[in-house]
Amino acid sequence: MIKKDIKEAAPALICIGIYMAAVQLVFHRICPFLLLTGIPCPGCGVTRAFASLIKGDPETAITYNAMIFGWLLLGIYFLVCRYILMRKPVFMNVLLALVCVVAIVYYIYRMVYVYPSEPPMVYYENNIINNVFGLHGKVDAVVIL
Repeated sequence: MIKKDIKEAAPALICIGIYMAAVQLVFHRICPFLLLTGIPCPGCGVTRAFASLIKGDPETAITYNAMIFGWLLLGIYFLVCRYILMRKPVFMNVLLALVCVVAIVYYIYRMVYVYPSEPPMVYYENNIINNVFGLHGKVDAVVIL
């Protein structure tokens, strides 16, 4: 079952890998929302949080994006159900919706209390909208709420 899933997902994973490599080389960022608007998205910091967890540093992971734990638990639940128990995960859509709602609430909290002072919740001035509309250098930061 794992080989079949990898084979089916391979084209999408290759495209995502090419996208990530290309935009990282050009913009030194991978988040399309951040690149377009300059504002961090709800998922900003998850990659760095995951890397911190792999290094054994959960405290730093929390500072980057505490939702890494929700996404990891959801992913582990899915993998255990699919590949160990060999059954469809029960209530997967409900659990996914719950994690998404918590992520959005957490994002709003971070935008109100953290943005734009701490990475990854900082304004990216070299965004596409600034560059296209000639606002580069004229906008100090975007204030939300």
